[in-house]
Amino acid sequence: MKKLKIYVFASDYNEFNYLDLHIKSFNKNFKRGTEELIVINGSVRNKREIENICLENNVECRDYDRGFSIYHEHPNLNDVFGFYSYLKQEIKGSSDYIMSLHTDMFFLRPLDYRSLFDKKCFWFLPRYTEDLFYVWEGIFMIDCEEFNKKGYGEIFNMSGFNDTSGGLSRGDGCSISHHSLGSMEKSDLGYIEFWNIYDTDGINYETNLNGCSRYFFNTIDNIVLDSNKNPNLRMADRSFEYENPSKDYGKDYIDNFIRIKEKYVDPYDFPRPLNFDVINIYDERYEDFIIHFKSGSGYQDYFNRDYMLKKMECLTKIIL
Repeated sequence: MKKLKIYVFASDYNEFNYLDLHIKSFNKNFKRGTEELIVINGSVRNKREIENICLENNVECRDYDRGFSIYHEHPNLNDVFGFYSYLKQEIKGSSDYIMSLHTDMFFLRPLDYRSLFDKKCFWFLPRYTEDLFYVWEGIFMIDCEEFNKKGYGEIFNMSGFNDTSGGLSRGDGCSISHHSLGSMEKSDLGYIEFWNIYDTDGINYETNLNGCSRYFFNTIDNIVLDSNKNPNLRMADRSFEYENPSKDYGKDYIDNFIRIKEKYVDPYDFPRPLNFDVINIYDERYEDFIIHFKSGSGYQDYFNRDYMLKKMECLTKIIL
């Protein structure tokens, strides 16, 4: 029987702070049978800490070949995106199911992934630019046997951004997975979503879906604004092409964020801004199976150790 192998990549961007809770959430809320958690240790500064966390939790910890050197102006990214080069080889050599996700994502419940793979062989979170449709690297799932039968293992590329003389080119980098998707049958693609609640005072909400559709709304008159806060902009019948059009789309969007606030914010004392995601399978929008610390690397101006510890305390109460 196929098993689900979950690859979690830990680098030098605060990941060791989240790894213990990640493993505990897997054991308590997700693991039901043959699921296997594998930590890929891409850290330099915190390598020993990550090894010790894995040892204490009886979890396999692997290293990998860092012979990935396309990022000449940003060499630290060779370790980060070298993981996806490593993972591609794992996919090509496997007939099992594989899930890849970030360390600051924590399981809330089991997932019936076998029934998902009966429908599609590649599940991912879709991202869009003006002219690109691409894969967010944060979480995806693959039925390797079917994926490779269709030849997708050869064309699949998640190796990140292109290095240019002017720095990193995001458009070119997104086009790497964009071109991979362009060679796959749409019938093989299934969709994962994240619903991000950046902050709210209970009336005014700052939110986004999948990181590239940002909406502001308030619960008094339900006016929905775009990311530029243009007044009186009403939401259309969907945000993205993968969604089914709905005449009640705006109401459903708002109602889901009210649900998220009531379930995950109201009972706890989160630091501000909230800025976390809940992750679900499309068409199962109330069935969150992961909660995401969000930007755990800590690049934001407001992020500091006190913020991280307070947020982790709340997440721990939710998860365990």
